[in-house]
Amino acid sequence: VWISLLDLAGPGMDALLVELAKDQALATERRTSAIDLLGGFSTPLAAETLMDLAEQDATEGVRSAAFDALRRLSGMPFGDRADAWRAWWAAGGEELLESTCEQRAETLAARLERADRDHKTARTLADRAVEQLRVVHAELLLGMDPAARQERILRLLGSEFESLRRLAIEQVERMLRNGDRIDDPEIPAAIETLLDDRVAALRAKATSLLGTLAAGRVVELVSARLPGEREATVANAQLEVLGGVPTPEMIDAVVTRLDAAETADAAARALIRFHAAGAAPGPWGAKTAAAAPPSTIRKART
Repeated sequence: VWISLLDLAGPGMDALLVELAKDQALATERRTSAIDLLGGFSTPLAAETLMDLAEQDATEGVRSAAFDALRRLSGMPFGDRADAWRAWWAAGGEELLESTCEQRAETLAARLERADRDHKTARTLADRAVEQLRVVHAELLLGMDPAARQERILRLLGSEFESLRRLAIEQVERMLRNGDRIDDPEIPAAIETLLDDRVAALRAKATSLLGTLAAGRVVELVSARLPGEREATVANAQLEVLGGVPTPEMIDAVVTRLDAAETADAAARALIRFHAAGAAPGPWGAKTAAAAPPSTIRKART
């Protein structure tokens, strides 16, 4: 712990601890704490300070703390013999200390590398387990009656695993395509939470679904998110939903998306629908027509 944390504390940290360790105006407990920390620094400054304190300081507890710190710092077995520590230092202790520091760094690097491999292995095993769980759930859902299926979908929508949330969304999409009713009132609310999911694809799917499931609230939900959405796929889904429920309040937010190539097409379609529904002032119709390609205008009008 001393090696891994304190060696990474940054240059100058040992000098700060030296000042605290030498300051006889401080409480003994604070000084010995600084001395203990110095035992984790493989630097000449730390070693020389600890030897000075072990030889000269008269405060009770300071000398014994300095000897203990020297043993940790060097790995040498000289106990409480100040003369032995000085002889070791004079006979090449500094060079040995630097060598020990290098060995510690190599050991730490090896540990970090091993931990990284272990983490990747654990992550791979976890991903496989989640994928197997997804397959099992997909098969299980096929055999369930509508009420039980919706109950299970609701649980999956709140899963911590992306693949299970994605499975739940896909199941809702399938039910809507098949004309099945979504009877559980908690499902739209659960999908609403996915509007802020960390995965852009899930945010986009949730937006599209709520255009069907929560048409009465969709403008409120989207208007709070469209201005700050950075992912084009999500913004396009939001624009498509707004185009289906044109409201004058959203015109400015939609118009700003005309300037980005990734969202201009969807923004143009939405504005054309706004204009056709009488929800946009006349000038926006001309501006939109100029910004949108003819194919977009034809699709929007049909």
